[in-house]
Amino acid sequence: MNSFSLSDNPLNIGGFLKDFANDRAGARVSFEGVVRNHHLGQGVDFLEYEAFPEMVEAEGGRILTEARERFALTDAAAVHRAGRLEIGDVAVWVGALAEHRQEAFLACQWIMDQIKARLPVWKKEHFSNGTVEWVGAGLQEPGLTPRAEAYYQRQCVLPQLGPAGQEKLGRARVLVAGAGGLGCPALLYLAAAGAGQLSVIDGDTVNLSNLHRQILFTPADLGKGKASVAAERLRAQNPWIAVQAHDGFLDTDWLAQHLNGHDLVLDCTDHFPTRYLLHDACWRAGIPLVQAAIHQFEGQVQSFHPDSPGGCLRCLWPEPPSADCAGTCAEAGVLGLTAGQVGLQQAMEALRLLLDWPGHLLEHTLLIDLMSGATRRIRRQVRPGCVCRTGAFPAPAPMPAPAPAWLSPGDSLPSGARYVDIREAYERENAPADILALPHFPRERWEAIPGEIRQRPLILCCAAGVRTRHCLELLGHPPGIWAWTGSIHDRPAAKESLPQ
Repeated sequence: MNSFSLSDNPLNIGGFLKDFANDRAGARVSFEGVVRNHHLGQGVDFLEYEAFPEMVEAEGGRILTEARERFALTDAAAVHRAGRLEIGDVAVWVGALAEHRQEAFLACQWIMDQIKARLPVWKKEHFSNGTVEWVGAGLQEPGLTPRAEAYYQRQCVLPQLGPAGQEKLGRARVLVAGAGGLGCPALLYLAAAGAGQLSVIDGDTVNLSNLHRQILFTPADLGKGKASVAAERLRAQNPWIAVQAHDGFLDTDWLAQHLNGHDLVLDCTDHFPTRYLLHDACWRAGIPLVQAAIHQFEGQVQSFHPDSPGGCLRCLWPEPPSADCAGTCAEAGVLGLTAGQVGLQQAMEALRLLLDWPGHLLEHTLLIDLMSGATRRIRRQVRPGCVCRTGAFPAPAPMPAPAPAWLSPGDSLPSGARYVDIREAYERENAPADILALPHFPRERWEAIPGEIRQRPLILCCAAGVRTRHCLELLGHPPGIWAWTGSIHDRPAAKESLPQ
């Protein structure tokens, strides 16, 4: 059956249900809107629907596409009647297929709300007393559905927001790069606030050491892609927004295809080359960027836009710092509350920029010290001669290619490959014997790897494939050394065993 259709004939519900199935779906929910014999206390003999078929099917298709994205549906379909309907006839049928029942139930209700609000369909009631009346059956005044109004009611009371601000927020398109310690709280509260369309990109998988600060994940998610899991949680948190997941690493090609069309970008990454790549792309596109970073008990948040007198990231640091100038969370440690606090500040800054509220950080950097409870705003300014003002902005720097320097699950291993564990010692506690037998180089000894292990090829392994990339960059991408982008526990067997 077609995804959305308009029918002049009685609906064959049994046929719809027979055709509407998918072996991947664990839940199938359908709704039938039936013609009743009364309306507002008056008896009804029959009714008629009039519609613009082309517009109905086009807009109906868009509604179903949005529903699939919002609720991670396996499929969705709907049929609306036109012409004369008798009492008891089915006027509209909606079906939703999903892995779990909650998403399917919520999707059915959301689709019906959207059909009533957006489709150019009009209903004419023929009452028993002989009168005929057009009644509301579509194209409601723009605004929130009643259930969405109830969801946002407490914040809509705020005079700084109100229903108009809520609707404006609902039209916002926000890209969040990174679903880690910063991205999780930022995403959660942007979704709860009603940012209408969220896109999240992250190529990492959930690791046990993530869970104390990456609050969208649970132990049941270990090994799953962060972006997909985060999107699923956000759709469950707020069924009135759309969330799109991109399980992959951000690079120049991805930005060229997906960046335009967003109103705002949040940089929640922990990788200097990625930060500069994203900053430069947003600057060229004229899209505001909210950037944050954390270290142990401290964090900072700042925003950039070409129209701001506060300058760009390169006004502060003209070139990306070296990969070893700041330790990762695994190396330096981080309090989960630090990530939560700074991520929330990013979300609040996003609201300031999207809703034109005062206090934004386009000219300031906010410094946060959770140990002392102190915060400080430092004014920024354009650095004389910076490329952001001379017009000689650097061309996009290419990111390291997935091959030949990177190896991902499913790739063929180079012949004679030997694994190297670059995690910290505490991460190897209670590890299986095959991992304990691997050469071990914690963070402070990364630079010794090329000299101490002469044989090639080598494959660097860590918990989730993030530090392997950092290590490879620190070493300068030497020939014969590869970075495994998955978990050390998911590495395939090497083609031959080499002596240590």
